[in-house]
Amino acid sequence: MNRKTIFFSLLALMLNVSAGCSGSDDDDAKPTVDDNGRRPRMLTVTEEAGETRATLTSENNELTAKWNVEDEVTCCNISLFGKNNCPLTAVNSAEVSQFNGTVTCTTNDKLAIVYPAREFKFLNSDYSFSYTIDLSGQDGTLETLAKDFHYVYGVATVESVTGTTANATMAKMKSLLTVCKFSFVNKADSSPITVSSLDICYSYDGVGGSTDSYPQSATVTANENPDNVHAIEAPSGALGGASPLTVRLTPPADAVYVALLPVGSSASKRTFRFTVTASDGNTYTGKASAWLNEGGYVEATGLKLTKTE
Repeated sequence: MNRKTIFFSLLALMLNVSAGCSGSDDDDAKPTVDDNGRRPRMLTVTEEAGETRATLTSENNELTAKWNVEDEVTCCNISLFGKNNCPLTAVNSAEVSQFNGTVTCTTNDKLAIVYPAREFKFLNSDYSFSYTIDLSGQDGTLETLAKDFHYVYGVATVESVTGTTANATMAKMKSLLTVCKFSFVNKADSSPITVSSLDICYSYDGVGGSTDSYPQSATVTANENPDNVHAIEAPSGALGGASPLTVRLTPPADAVYVALLPVGSSASKRTFRFTVTASDGNTYTGKASAWLNEGGYVEATGLKLTKTE
């Protein structure tokens, strides 16, 4: 397989805030934390060159991106314990965009910024914020993957504040999943298979393996260091029972784009089982082993499958 890390060209991210959002006066807030002058402020966040998402375009085994008007992200002040979800909306279709929304903050606060927009939940047990990502419902197109399934995470630090304004900087955002492009051929004669639906599951391969199922969701726990943030798969069966990840294509296509959880390493691959229903109604199956890097882009084309009788 060819593997490429997804590099995106967004150089700066501007978040303009005009109203208040969920504050820190929740009954379950950590009692020892003072508001420390936090209030709704007009916030500008500038991102260093790095990764983000929006429209994804595949070219020369790489993905490029830009933001679209009305792309919505969520900003969570992870220094502010309690309820804290601030929706922000893109106002430009460009590599660099402004986002309008609401943030309550003060100097040195850490802000988690995620796309697609998710609802952070505050966990009293360890005073952390987490959110859930869903992998089900993919349709095999790059457009839908970019809009609904290409999860990215970034952290901004508030550098300065006045009464009603604030400025922050954010290191490059990271992609939490692996984007895969699949295509398949009939093992008997190498003829291409036009895919109507694709089922993906793990084939049992030792410790941590499972049979005929794939995680339908994962949990992400916010952290001030993005390097410590990962999508942790939910137990098999957490959503609707143990089942493969099903991708339905309308209309059928020769190539299928899917966002998958990172797995394994160069020394420890995972084995996947693919079941394809072709546009002519025939069914094909086969296996392939790989490791999927976080934030990677994999083109796995020409995978050989066997026609079932």
